[in-house]
Amino acid sequence: MEIIFCQFFDKEKREITTVDLVSTIIYEQNNKIPMKHKYINSLGIGFDAYVGYLTNKSKYFPGIFACLLSVLRALVNLKNIEVTVNVNKQKIYGEKLLLSLGNGIASGGVFYLNPIAVINDGAIDLTIVDKVSVTQILTALPFILFNKLKKIHEAKQYCAPEITVNLKTPYFVHLDGEIISTKAKKIIVKSLPKAIKIIQMKS
Repeated sequence: MEIIFCQFFDKEKREITTVDLVSTIIYEQNNKIPMKHKYINSLGIGFDAYVGYLTNKSKYFPGIFACLLSVLRALVNLKNIEVTVNVNKQKIYGEKLLLSLGNGIASGGVFYLNPIAVINDGAIDLTIVDKVSVTQILTALPFILFNKLKKIHEAKQYCAPEITVNLKTPYFVHLDGEIISTKAKKIIVKSLPKAIKIIQMKS
């Protein structure tokens, strides 16, 4: 698929760059028809998706305040997810707090969960945060907000053109901040290199 965003520049002052898309297939519990989407930035499974769900329901606080309040609300009902992840011919098992898969460095614009992601490298960045306590989450939150993920020992990072995630129990999934499933059981993501062309002014 090719999409061109064009601005009115003189030919001498413009250049073409490319951006990857990510194709995703989501299988839900009690639904034989899979959902298919494409996205640019991030897909989240687990805690951050639940936070997104609560944030989208918030009617009284704007922006970052709604996110932070939703984090506190999510901590009250903290639930880890049991997953099997296939990435680079490696299987990863166990209880995890969250998984973030994407091309962008930030999820929801405020949580830096894929800090080394490159939007046109033909691969998907995956961050897995292991099962942690409420205290550990509160300690780690400032590092996530200020792009210091490498200081969180429970966070592991991977990179691959295709990733499959199986969940033992259905759970929330967000796509670029929008909740697209509350009962996902299996997620397959695949990089679509150079799927978008952007015409922009030369730097």
